[in-house]
Amino acid sequence: MFRQSATKLFSPLRRRTFPSYSFCSQVHDDLGIRSTGTSMVKPSSPTPRHLAEFKLSLIDNYVPPLYTAFIFFYPGGGGGGGGGEGVLGVLKSSLAQALTRFYPLAGRLSRSGGPDSIPIIRCDDEGVPFATAVAGPSSMDRLLSRPPEIDALHRFLPFRPCLVGTPAGLESAPQLAVKATVFPCGGVAVGVCFLHKIGDGYTISSFLKLWAALARGGGDEQEVGGGGAAYAHDRAAASLFPARHEDALPAARDFIYEGGEGAETERTTVARRFVFDREAVAKLKLGARSEWVPNPTRFEAVSGLLWKSAVSATATALALDGKAGSVPGGAPRFSDAAAGGAQREELDRGARRVLHAEAGSRRREGRVSRNEATRTEMLARAGRSGRSKVAYFVMSSTFGMDVYGVDFGWGKPAWVSLAELPDEMNNVVGLINGPDGAGVEAWIFMHERELSILEEDPEILAYAKNNPSVL
Repeated sequence: MFRQSATKLFSPLRRRTFPSYSFCSQVHDDLGIRSTGTSMVKPSSPTPRHLAEFKLSLIDNYVPPLYTAFIFFYPGGGGGGGGGEGVLGVLKSSLAQALTRFYPLAGRLSRSGGPDSIPIIRCDDEGVPFATAVAGPSSMDRLLSRPPEIDALHRFLPFRPCLVGTPAGLESAPQLAVKATVFPCGGVAVGVCFLHKIGDGYTISSFLKLWAALARGGGDEQEVGGGGAAYAHDRAAASLFPARHEDALPAARDFIYEGGEGAETERTTVARRFVFDREAVAKLKLGARSEWVPNPTRFEAVSGLLWKSAVSATATALALDGKAGSVPGGAPRFSDAAAGGAQREELDRGARRVLHAEAGSRRREGRVSRNEATRTEMLARAGRSGRSKVAYFVMSSTFGMDVYGVDFGWGKPAWVSLAELPDEMNNVVGLINGPDGAGVEAWIFMHERELSILEEDPEILAYAKNNPSVL
């Protein structure tokens, strides 16, 4: 799974409409990106009939039905001339081979038959949508040599990442979709969207490694770490945590919804990208040491700083709106002395608690309860928390995925980008490796008011650059 921690923020929740599913809108934009078509890539070999149903676990069933995305930029992709037909052919044929081993990614969500109908993936090789496009005259090097336009990156994806709002929408939604954009200079951008049901971090990483290895002409079991065996752990999960007949979509939706009586409905989530280089990360790790966490990881050091700044930004926004007195949990009132000594000490203590909780989580890793009542209550609490008056600040790390090791035969990507999240996904941080493997890119998704305060926090700016160029 993606590494995640959820920390309470002192801010009221807000309700949003849960959108319906829409797919593959055509995009024509100022980057000159022109769609050239969409085809369906099916597994190169039919999935055996005894594998036609892939059972979801109880946990999979409660995962919010949203798409996560990555965009890989390859300046030396060899895509120049003829619209990159050769490169596109290699990508499609190797994808078809990879889907033979990762066959559930070519299926669709459904339900098993009978009175005890449970959620499954129908592995009937419906396929993966593969969109293609060509870029305008600008080279990829030119694109990467200036600060990225965060709001424009979805143009390199088959569709905008979204939440799937209805059971009917889920049953037509692909588990995976791809878009390849070819630049006249020969560069290639490969955008992938995974439905975050079975598309967890381990599965995505294993699949991308296999697909890239097959494109290079490799793909043996040793090179990709087991290939299709990646689904063995998922089948074990369905046994340990069997799915129930009840529809989990409402509970998953409650966890995402920003509820709250009389709350605003038109606030939009925006994104910012902050880059911590290796020297800044080393300084943060040194400063984050404590008796609880003597050797903090990159995740702990960076997330502790961002959590502290997020609490400060949220409290300041509430104070400016005249709502500071309603902040639950006794949060510091920054209207009295914004970022003053006492408040800063309180936030420092809070950041240390985050690091301590993360260390405790690592110690508890791997302990799985088989008790049915415990599992059910755990998920019920998660659903109730989505309807509470306390928000959650979620941090997700892809540090263990080796995204810069995804080499289709053109060398390592110059940049691996995240992408926007649906508006419903507020107060989220995605951490991803920098190109050198030691730095960190932090993608922060918050409401614009709070984020405009956070991006001026001098402590963050002392360690990170706000959306610098990639090259």
